[in-house]
Amino acid sequence: MTLLDLYDNQIGPEGVRAIVEGLQHLRTLDLSHNAIGVEGAEAIGLAESLAGLRELRLAYNDLKDEGVEELSLADHLTQLEILDLRHNGIEWWGAESLLEEPWLARLECLLLDVNPLGDGAAKALAKATHVTRLKKLSLRHTGFGPEGATHLASAPHLASLRELLLDRNPISNDGVAALVSAPWPRLQKLVLAAAGIGDEGCVSWPPRRCSPGSPGSISAATSSATRPCARSLRGASTACGSCGATTTSSAPLAWPRSQQRRTSVGWRACT
Repeated sequence: MTLLDLYDNQIGPEGVRAIVEGLQHLRTLDLSHNAIGVEGAEAIGLAESLAGLRELRLAYNDLKDEGVEELSLADHLTQLEILDLRHNGIEWWGAESLLEEPWLARLECLLLDVNPLGDGAAKALAKATHVTRLKKLSLRHTGFGPEGATHLASAPHLASLRELLLDRNPISNDGVAALVSAPWPRLQKLVLAAAGIGDEGCVSWPPRRCSPGSPGSISAATSSATRPCARSLRGASTACGSCGATTTSSAPLAWPRSQQRRTSVGWRACT
């Protein structure tokens, strides 16, 4: 067996121990919405039988910082590409203990939504220079502010990012200015819904680093500057002030909705 999905059950630490002892060839393990707690995280952290795991989902398990610290000991998970730790009560120091581990070097997708991380987690990400393959980073509703945006934007090792989801955080205008100047040439999707952005922050959007044929999408769906942003991004312009690349009204910087949909489906099932 290579895939085991046990989403939304009543599995505790004892069940986790049985799973990791009895299954040797798992590539995908989903234990989201269970009750594994700190002891379950410890069992996973010690289970060398999971050395081939590519995808690990542990959302909604009340791991807290202690559980994440136990998980950080899992130096056998060197093949891991997707890690889901949403809704676990993790604070910045728990995230830091995890992100400093070198076995995360192959990680492509990290989901940390709805954890009280604050700006400290962004600082930890900025220092995690071994995490160079990350394509999707989700920090929705994590207390992430302008300081966190500045830390994150200073991380050139995150140049592989395609999707950055920061909605429901007080990013504000200052945070936007930092994010749009970040050295991430592959970024295609930036979500800043309900992020406290106004007209001043909207001025930061164009121009951005770009290249012909590599459009991106930016969403600020419920910010007060939604309409001005949409107009400025989709309007015809002759050249990018940062790189000199020309654009026309037939190739807007914001992708049409259909292209965004195909892109989301075309990349890995990391949601």
